[in-house]
Amino acid sequence: FVPTAVVYHRLSASGGGVLASYYCGRNMPLVWVKNMPTPLARRYWPALLLSQLRFALHSLRHIREPAARARLRGQFDGLRALPRFLARRAAKVHETATFIAAVDRSSYARFP
Repeated sequence: FVPTAVVYHRLSASGGGVLASYYCGRNMPLVWVKNMPTPLARRYWPALLLSQLRFALHSLRHIREPAARARLRGQFDGLRALPRFLARRAAKVHETATFIAAVDRSSYARFP
């Protein structure tokens, strides 16, 4: 957790649209895999998998909508990029007790 962190949005801060749907589908699990500390990743990977399956099923139910198709394409591209992000994860060790405690108190804590 870095309270002074700054995020620059290339599209829009609130999302919306086909391109934003694609990037959300692709980037969310990749950022999670790359940055989640190992103890928390071991604990919460079922929650990530379940959330991604729910998003995919929702997109499949709305397959005629361009944003839903874009999200599915993004999820597929994210799976293809997973090995590269796992390599980045191995190179980046930042598991501090403070960060783990902050994430554990967050919304993920409702998952066993």
